[in-house]
Parts: sequence; C-alpha cells; structure tokens
Amino acid sequence: MSHTTREQLSAVCRKCGYRAATLSVSACPSCGGVIGTERVAASRIGLFDIPPMLFPSQYVWFVFVSALDILVTWTILSLDGVELNALADAVIVQRGATGLILYKFALVLFVIINCEVIGRRRARAGFKLAEWSVALSVIPVFVGLWQLGLYAWAPSRLGV
Repeated sequence: MSHTTREQLSAVCRKCGYRAATLSVSACPSCGGVIGTERVAASRIGLFDIPPMLFPSQYVWFVFVSALDILVTWTILSLDGVELNALADAVIVQRGATGLILYKFALVLFVIINCEVIGRRRARAGFKLAEWSVALSVIPVFVGLWQLGLYAWAPSRLGV
C-alpha cells in the first residue's frame, strides 16, 4: 500500500488557526477572525483522504477531562463510594476498571465523531457541540473532587 500526498485548499482562520470544514465560511466560529485559504498536503491512506480535525483544542480538553473523570470515579469507588450513573455502574459491575475505561472512551469517540460530522455540515453547531461537551464533562469531575475534598477534610459531613 503506497502512502502518497496531494495538495488541497483548506479554510483557516488567520487569527487563531481554526480549520473550517468548507471554503465558504467567512468568519471564524471560534474567535470571529477572518477565514482565508491555504494549500495543505492531505494525508492519504489507500482510498481514504484524512481531512484535518475541525476542533482539535476542544478535543484535547474533552479527552483530558474524560480521563480525569475516570480517575476521580475510580478513586471514589475505591473509598467505598458509589457510581450514580446507572449505565456506568452496570459496566463497572460487569467489567470492572477495564470496562469503565472502554465505556468512557467509546463515549469520547462517539462525541468526537458527532462533532466532526455536524461541524462539516454546520461549522458553528459543531464547534458549540464540542465546547458544550467539554463544559458538561467538567461537572462530574468537579462534583467528584468536591466529594473527595469533603471526605479528606470533613468526613463527618459525609456520614463517615
């Protein structure tokens, strides 16, 4: 299988580097800057072109927060806490830590793929979905860290 590259036009924000899904976007949904075109080499694997990801900085934060969620959840469970998400709890009961990790990162892949598909049709909607995914994923991490803080500094407030 040969790996070749070819050039193509890409829409890129001149201010923040955001890559738009189409060349028809004139304003960056991320920062409001001007979208211009540049020539980039597209990676090619067999018959499939691999376009650049649309929201890489949001994805990095989403993966980071999701990994933190796994760590906080497992710490709480090791201290005899409970998982409040019924589906995640069923996965943990059936498959343990490995199941939890696979479940969480299957959800991460699902969200990223949806952000990419939606973003290629409607850049602003895909960007907002990516931002909200990060924002909503932070909530259980903060709640879990708050519970761990209470457990460490005031266990009587948790009934321990």
